[in-house]
Amino acid sequence: MRYKAIGTLLLTWLAVPTFADDHASTCPSSLAGVSVHQQAKMCQQFNPSQHSEHQSLSYFVPLSSEQLVTYYQAKHAELTVHSTFNQRILLTMQETRIRVAISPDHNGSQVDILVL
Repeated sequence: MRYKAIGTLLLTWLAVPTFADDHASTCPSSLAGVSVHQQAKMCQQFNPSQHSEHQSLSYFVPLSSEQLVTYYQAKHAELTVHSTFNQRILLTMQETRIRVAISPDHNGSQVDILVL
């Protein structure tokens, strides 16, 4: 199961993103009920249909990983730290059906929200 999540993250990172600075026109406010930070930039959504069982969203935010863990746990008390590896933090909820991966990225962090 861990390798499936890592594979999904790799596919997300390898996809060709479309970049834009305007959050309102490019980033949704949430994905499957999971909040997207208001400073999100460069959002790339995969399988965006609300009726799709599997969805993902990747974005950059100019905050540290620790700040994002605090943000997500304040917004969603049921998100818990599942694992940390190589400065990457994986938060999960709903029996690991929803995952939020936070990785350091230059002057901020990349956030990947995965709905499995």
